[in-house]
Amino acid sequence: MTYRTLLVVVMMFTMAPAAFSQQHSPDVGIDRSNLIWESPHVQAQAMRGIHALGAQWVRDGLSGHSPSTDAAFVQELSFAKQDGLKFLAIVGVKSGDYDAGYHNPNPGDAFKKACGWQTGSPEISRVDIARFKSRLKQQLDAVKAAGLLIDGFEIGNEYDSSCFDGDVPFGHEASAEEFENVVGGYAHLLRAAATLIHNPAYFPAAPIITFGIAHISDRTDKFNHHITDPDRIIAALQDFGGFNYLDNGDYKISGIGSHIYVGVDGIDTKAPQLLAADAVAGGGMPVWITEWGFNTWAFRKRTDLTRADAFTRFYAMLDRQPISLGPSFIYAYSEHKGGGWSLVDDDGNLRPEAEAIALRARR
Repeated sequence: MTYRTLLVVVMMFTMAPAAFSQQHSPDVGIDRSNLIWESPHVQAQAMRGIHALGAQWVRDGLSGHSPSTDAAFVQELSFAKQDGLKFLAIVGVKSGDYDAGYHNPNPGDAFKKACGWQTGSPEISRVDIARFKSRLKQQLDAVKAAGLLIDGFEIGNEYDSSCFDGDVPFGHEASAEEFENVVGGYAHLLRAAATLIHNPAYFPAAPIITFGIAHISDRTDKFNHHITDPDRIIAALQDFGGFNYLDNGDYKISGIGSHIYVGVDGIDTKAPQLLAADAVAGGGMPVWITEWGFNTWAFRKRTDLTRADAFTRFYAMLDRQPISLGPSFIYAYSEHKGGGWSLVDDDGNLRPEAEAIALRARR
């Protein structure tokens, strides 16, 4: 029996029978990445468009690393607040969080083929925690000085994949020692970020969730650059080196981040298995689906259903889950040159299937 199968079995037998009839209607969120690099006009346009669809949340990175980019993030956040949106900020690492002269492992063509870019990814275990905290404090200070609120924080993004964490082996499955290194690197980053965020001077009431699990190993064997059964990382954080990195006196993690890309045929089968395993690994805390979606190309040759049908089916699946769910964020919204994942086409017009998101948000 695999680790994941065991978790799902445990979930089924430990869930109270009444919970299986419980209905969930998580808040609707929408991803819009890298807005700090856009003009104020585009930032405002994006937030208006997301608000017009009825979404309650927007997700983007707390991506600044200088006074100018900090100011750009504050501007983006202010536009979100003007439209009544809650903001989930992704806290990741930046080049300035490392010692001078640090170089990412695995750069080159093989990495580009697997991940889409050539530079490799930094090792989370090599972060200079003092530099990281200093940079994050600067960003939080800028937000507080503007009198704004960040409503939730996601610490990291897809760190079960070597595309985003160079500690994850590239080209072979992680050994026990390599797995421990991945967990330890993330544990210290999570503790540093969460302790600062929940400091009374900043955002002590904001929910903090773990990184969005990529679940690559659950979708395909094409790439060998991931942690198999990645929920193990979350489970290990509850007692790593004798310390609970999810719940302790300095902070309490509120949810598990998860990315659910299963394809249409996996909506009613694979997606519930992933969500159940995530919930068990996190000790039953809510699962926040911080990315999900379907690319337009998947429907070009289908006559049995549309992309809108897939959206509706996905939300119906969420309503049937017996676990606690946080907001779910569809990937993605882009107000220009949106590409196949966006709710907006390349001409800047809402695709018809965006109405399925609006209908859900109006519930």
